[in-house]
Amino acid sequence: MIRRQHEHEIGEQLPIDHEVMDMLIAGATPQTGALVLAAAAAALNRQEDLGTALRYGLQHGVPPQHYYEALLQLYLFAGFPAALEALSTFRAVIDALAISFSTEPPEHYNADVFRERGEKLCRAVYTTAYDKMRQRVGGLSPDLDMWMVVEGYGKTLSRPGLSIGARELVIVAVLAATGWRNQLYSHIRGAVNAGVARADCEAVLHIVDRAFGISPKARAFDTLEQVFA
Repeated sequence: MIRRQHEHEIGEQLPIDHEVMDMLIAGATPQTGALVLAAAAAALNRQEDLGTALRYGLQHGVPPQHYYEALLQLYLFAGFPAALEALSTFRAVIDALAISFSTEPPEHYNADVFRERGEKLCRAVYTTAYDKMRQRVGGLSPDLDMWMVVEGYGKTLSRPGLSIGARELVIVAVLAATGWRNQLYSHIRGAVNAGVARADCEAVLHIVDRAFGISPKARAFDTLEQVFA
């Protein structure tokens, strides 16, 4: 473990040491492990740990674009503050490593295009639960239902630069770390529908647990079992 016993008891943690990254991401490729660990660290505002995960992943072949996309989409699941702070750390790390990275100009905002794209991806992720989910969210808030499809799936999660399977694993890591059980269930299921193996979903949960401790509210391993029941 990366936490000393007395610190674990009072809920504090030591920063992740670069040398223990291999242990933390056991069960996943360095590329996937470093990516999901970085996302969880960012969601928890552990900027030093995010920096460690970024440097480790970049040295093990994670393309900067993958990190950029994973941290950009945080605004959907951890809020704008998390995304802004994470991208600031990302920029500092790639500048320090003298890595050349630039982004394409922002895509023109076309709500109709985003809606069509979002409905297609959202249906692929939710499959047989899609219609029921849309009815439930629409019943809670028609605005949020529209934003979920247009902003979430159409504008953000449909972007090139990171596969939907990788995006779903990043989301799983963030939700396990921050404790949103119902959403965790949906996105483990979404990862599987995107072609991700159960073993990869489980590995992500173990990575988050070893690094930061899964939020008790997530009941992550029970949730995983529920998805595959």
